[in-house]
Amino acid sequence: MNNIVDLIAFIIIIIGAINWGTVGAFGVDLVTMATPGYKTVESGIKIAVGLAGIYCAYKIYTWKTKSHATQMTTPASS
Repeated sequence: MNNIVDLIAFIIIIIGAINWGTVGAFGVDLVTMATPGYKTVESGIKIAVGLAGIYCAYKIYTWKTKSHATQMTTPASS
């Protein structure tokens, strides 16, 4: 289950990154273009991108924390 959530979050972040890239490079917001007149849907997509970013930041933090804890408790080889 967790792998599916991770994959969905990763895909949402990629979509958000592509959107921000087009906004920065060309001044074109793809989400606004894809949802003309549906401000609620547009806001929902942008909120999903933000939440996916927070989720992935949390996953990276916990991964780094576990990795660091493992390195500290693993005895050094001689």
